Amino acid sequence: MNLRGLKRRHWILIGLIAGLVVALGRWMAQSDQIMGGPGFIDQRTFESELHRRPAADEPKLIGLAIRPGRDVDLVELTYRVPATDGLSVDRIVKFAAPNPYVPLDGSATYTQHQRISDFIRHAASIAPIPPVRTVWWTTPAALFGLCTLAGLVIVGGLWPIVMKLLSRKASRAIPQVHELRLNETPAATEFQDVSANLSQPAPAAPIAALSQAELDEIPPPSAPPDKHYAGEFYPVEKQVPHGFSLVELLVVLGVIVVLISFLLPAARMARAQAQTSRCAAQLRQLGSALHAYASANGGTLPAWSGWHTWPRGQSDDEPGPAWTIELIPYIGSPDSPIYNCPSWPGPVPCRNYFLAAQWAGRSGRHTMKLSDVTLSSRFVLSGDKTNLLLYPPPWGSGSSQDDADPDDFGSYGALLWPWNGGFYMHHGGNNVLFDDGHVELRARFDPLSMTFNPHLMQDWASVTPN
Repeated sequence: MNLRGLKRRHWILIGLIAGLVVALGRWMAQSDQIMGGPGFIDQRTFESELHRRPAADEPKLIGLAIRPGRDVDLVELTYRVPATDGLSVDRIVKFAAPNPYVPLDGSATYTQHQRISDFIRHAASIAPIPPVRTVWWTTPAALFGLCTLAGLVIVGGLWPIVMKLLSRKASRAIPQVHELRLNETPAATEFQDVSANLSQPAPAAPIAALSQAELDEIPPPSAPPDKHYAGEFYPVEKQVPHGFSLVELLVVLGVIVVLISFLLPAARMARAQAQTSRCAAQLRQLGSALHAYASANGGTLPAWSGWHTWPRGQSDDEPGPAWTIELIPYIGSPDSPIYNCPSWPGPVPCRNYFLAAQWAGRSGRHTMKLSDVTLSSRFVLSGDKTNLLLYPPPWGSGSSQDDADPDDFGSYGALLWPWNGGFYMHHGGNNVLFDDGHVELRARFDPLSMTFNPHLMQDWASVTPN
């Protein structure tokens, strides 16, 4: 490994590759963060906190930091919490703001490309708010640019200079070897090495007194293990193979660290994508079971009611049917792993899928028929359950027991997004099962391709009864 033989263009290329690898690893590590859930606030709370004047014993908002993203901008709110001993501690809560951002209070004019930074800028023009800073260096473009520049400067610029200085010091430390001249008297140890390899006994007369014919009869000496002979009597030191130098060892260790920093986030991202695909496959199986139940029951989907437990008869159980129990002949027990999303971030397995019931509930029904659905490819039949109120503690804030009849009828819904009290089950969104059986990963509600009304394009909160 001859690092000193690399030219400057080689070092520049190495620095460019190292910077790109580090940037890719950092970007993948940032993508592992769960968006929403515990530690996040919803949009209504965020907008009310901007101009709230807390009491003396309440936490005070002292600063905001915006981390721009593609679909979601992450806002970190820093609170100064007073303590009983006179000191204070800082606490950070987060808010996931969608892009584009639509204000709830109507104080800002909505535009198609409005972001949370535009809303905060408008809010600051109305009344003073805490200092706001934008963490622009966490964006993918800035991250890749900074890491690439750092790699070019450190590896492509500074490292060749360090290698040149080290090579100069090494050349000064090498002792000079003087060649033997023919007219000089060889050392006694070299006579012993030569005489040991002669086929005849050593001559009694000195070598200088021998004739040329006698000298020609003397076989050439074999080289010692650490020397070779250029010609006949010019001993030169061998280029003995050596191990890694300290500099080369440090370079190898640095390369290994960079590769590990890249491979670990890449492995986590690959695992997350595999979990998302597995979740989509489970939802498709659930859709097939729902359609099989409807085919065997006159076209009617399973009925839903209140909060139920499995097994039946526990403390939180309520009377009425539960759709997961009705599906036992078609997909298995409510405790079947088919209901457990592999990306679920909670501590224990839970039932992570819901059944659409908002339109049926507002229409005064506990079930619906497949014939009611006219927008088959757009009607949300099921999907990831992301409402914290439908999960038991410590992850959720609902009942102490997991619901065996999860649905989206009521005042809160089931498929919630990070800015309205929910979270992303997967990196980049939530899986949604449509009535025609296909599954899509969605980052937000799309009014053009999603509906919670079987025959009108409506969001969950705006569903009108039949």
